[in-house]
Amino acid sequence: MICKLKIQTTDSSKNKNQNQNNINNHITSILLGRSDKQKINEDDSISIRDLRQSDIDILKILSENQDENTIATFSFNGLKIRLNLHQEILSRSLKRLKELGLINKTKLGYKSTKYGKITFFKLKRISNEKRSNQKYTQIMQISVPFRLPNQQIVQNLSGKWFSSLRWIGMIQNVTEYQLKWKDIEDFIEIILYLSNNNIIIETNDNPVYISKAFGYSTSIIESIGNIIMENNSIIYPINNKDFDRITN
Repeated sequence: MICKLKIQTTDSSKNKNQNQNNINNHITSILLGRSDKQKINEDDSISIRDLRQSDIDILKILSENQDENTIATFSFNGLKIRLNLHQEILSRSLKRLKELGLINKTKLGYKSTKYGKITFFKLKRISNEKRSNQKYTQIMQISVPFRLPNQQIVQNLSGKWFSSLRWIGMIQNVTEYQLKWKDIEDFIEIILYLSNNNIIIETNDNPVYISKAFGYSTSIIESIGNIIMENNSIIYPINNKDFDRITN
């Protein structure tokens, strides 16, 4: 006679595994701000262990502004230059963040999802990370008596290089655009602010290369002038009263 032996897991072993799963899910709930009543699937749960330092650095750039109306978009090369990462490491990090649902890829580059912003600020709170307070110097401020065709300017300048000044990415909110470039040789950063009828250009606080930064700024202004001339049909004048109110 052949007997079949059935191996049965003991209740204590089951309970031990169940308790460990409950602990892991509880940690994940705290990290993501989810309630204990919400079901967390193993496939879409995330913890600090799932992220590398390069992942967190990318999330910092794309998610640091907590305003839901602010969108930061950076190209692959922009992130590579900004973080000084090898392209293979950056590729793996971006792939991991996309699979976790923390970032999206668009035509203009990579941007954080709402889920990504929540996760970043939870991670930031846990690690007590401090924001850098890098100083910037204003080089130019131009106010014009008409509404700037900001969307056309952004579309034409996104991804554009000016000699050694390489495109990094942009930040967009309800009131303005911020376009960013960096000279990787001299570590010069240029930030272009576009609002209703104002153009402001700033550079990182490095007086040694201020003249070079000014040269980059004039090239950017020249490009904006060409874009405005090509799109003059969509320029809407601002009356003198409104212009004085905005500029003063």
